[in-house]
Amino acid sequence: MKRFHVLCAIVAALVLGACGGDAAVAILGTLGAGGGEWFVDANAGVAGYQRAACGADACKLVFLSGSLYQRNYAETVVGNTADCPGTFTGTVTDAVNVSVPGCFEGRFVNVNEAVSTKGPAVHLYFDFDPQMDKGVWVDIHDDGHRFVFDGSKLVDTGCEFAGGNKKLLGITISKSNYFAISQGGTPAPVTRTTVQALTIPGSPSRTFTGEFVGASGLRLTRSGETIELQRRDQTGTCL
Repeated sequence: MKRFHVLCAIVAALVLGACGGDAAVAILGTLGAGGGEWFVDANAGVAGYQRAACGADACKLVFLSGSLYQRNYAETVVGNTADCPGTFTGTVTDAVNVSVPGCFEGRFVNVNEAVSTKGPAVHLYFDFDPQMDKGVWVDIHDDGHRFVFDGSKLVDTGCEFAGGNKKLLGITISKSNYFAISQGGTPAPVTRTTVQALTIPGSPSRTFTGEFVGASGLRLTRSGETIELQRRDQTGTCL
């Protein structure tokens, strides 16, 4: 039995190694998705979001459940569209696949987009709020490095814990603006919610930019360096 476990570990390592850069994505995963107002694109065949009107309001599906930690969960959707009028219930599986019979069958492409996989083509867009202060963000390659953030403001502070050491840091979130466009505004589109800058002080200091891999995965990069963080259902403080 011991030999079998060792063999499995070797095979797993070889498989991950063969995946190259995608191996980290498989480990980081896409934890959590959904929640909030998802605006229906008026023309799925044209790139980007164009406002679709449902009466005086923008057409939208409101996902009431969502999850920051679970891959599989029940989902309730309230819609104002002809294809989804009213309240419907269904499930999200593997954090990306949405099945709400009678309303929407599809998948989350990323934290800002969802597409239908059955029935008429439907494309949804969402202003993802990362809620950085929820949970503890752990470096998946070295879980001795843990990040805690003080709030969910666009410009925020936090800290990194490594062993017994603590470093205060600053973080700036750049949020998408689909809601503003859905209200009839004409701002330049911001299509993805990203980390505009995360600065870890030191000699020298290090500043990263980042993209979200699901609601609870974050990949931070700078020249020659990558940090991948996974939100875990834990509590921490920078005090």
